[in-house]
Amino acid sequence: MNSITEILSDKDWEFFCNDWRETLRVANEEDFVYLDPPYVGRHTDYFNSWTDEDAIDLSTSTNNLNCQFA
Repeated sequence: MNSITEILSDKDWEFFCNDWRETLRVANEEDFVYLDPPYVGRHTDYFNSWTDEDAIDLSTSTNNLNCQFA
């Protein structure tokens, strides 16, 4: 049986630090997108909160992806 390190080591990983909209815009069918958004009404940083509209936008964008996601 392969270890998790062996299973993951042959993947071509890329990590991005940018707005989620841009990340989803460039995702293609070979990608797997992991989403962990804040709770509605909670802060995304020290000043801005995650709104109902943000959650709806993320849901719509996610459902339009042509790749797998969690």
